[in-house]
Amino acid sequence: MEIFLEIVGWVAMGMILLGYFLISTNKVDSRNITYQLLNLIGSIMFVVYLSIKEAWASVGLNAAWALIALVSLWAIFTKKKKDDFGNKSEES
Repeated sequence: MEIFLEIVGWVAMGMILLGYFLISTNKVDSRNITYQLLNLIGSIMFVVYLSIKEAWASVGLNAAWALIALVSLWAIFTKKKKDDFGNKSEES
């Protein structure tokens, strides 16, 4: 079980760092779904990992990080639906 937990921690770190790398090298922008999913999934995995390790300050940080990613994804999908709806009504 301990090795599985450590793998979860390493994968979480890798996902967040990959997202940071992608945005820092201008491969994606902050409205990119992949970037936000990397942040969301990585931070949720970190919340699980750090809760078991009882690192509460880091749990709080990653919970906030996940919330920010959720809000960003919500905004991306809401705008996309609005744009799709607007384009269909203009075509008629």
